[in-house]
Amino acid sequence: MVGDRLVSGVRRTARRRAATGLIVVGGDHETGDDTNTAAAYQGLVDWAGSVWNFSPQPEYRWSAEDYSTPDLIPYVGRSPGSHSILVATGMRKWGLSNGTAAAGVLRDLILDRPNPAISLYDAGRIGDTHSVGKLIADNLKVAKEYAGRLVQPFRGGLDHLEVGQGGLIEVDGHTVGAYRDSTGELHTVKPVCTHLGCPLHWNPADTTWDCNCHGSRFTPAGDVLDGPATKPLG
Repeated sequence: MVGDRLVSGVRRTARRRAATGLIVVGGDHETGDDTNTAAAYQGLVDWAGSVWNFSPQPEYRWSAEDYSTPDLIPYVGRSPGSHSILVATGMRKWGLSNGTAAAGVLRDLILDRPNPAISLYDAGRIGDTHSVGKLIADNLKVAKEYAGRLVQPFRGGLDHLEVGQGGLIEVDGHTVGAYRDSTGELHTVKPVCTHLGCPLHWNPADTTWDCNCHGSRFTPAGDVLDGPATKPLG
């Protein structure tokens, strides 16, 4: 079983009925960027083969969503601007350890008890110069996404879209997101994220529409897979 994150890889065993499987995790990249996800999957397979000296055939593969903060330390505590709302986010794939620490911080905040980690995880912190610089760079990237990008239309338009093929197509002057599934059915959507209106990228390896602004993902039919979007595509 293969998951999509990190360049080399991390592995752990998993029981599946009477057999013992192996979960390999790696291929880290931002949702909706121009990374070749299929190549990232293959990189994990190649890495596993080089470590155990065999040619693995993955049964499953998937991409996960893990938010990271600019300084890579989770935001845990009172939400900025609210005394009654508590948050815990930005675990950066370390939910087993950070989640446990976050639970202790939230517990002690609720019970008004001292905890040395409260200031470290402070959800309202700005961070150091490096963190601020990264935050500015990330917001500039989002601004570029809002500006849009060129559409590369398929030759012949929708009628020539082959089984298993998807992407952006220009139809009568409008940009359409299209995908033809294994049964030959054509799915079309408006390729604009329903969260804050960013343009969506087609992910051929996972057959999903991905938003590079804030990480939302949608099925070929437009249903929400990952937030922050809550509404399906039109």
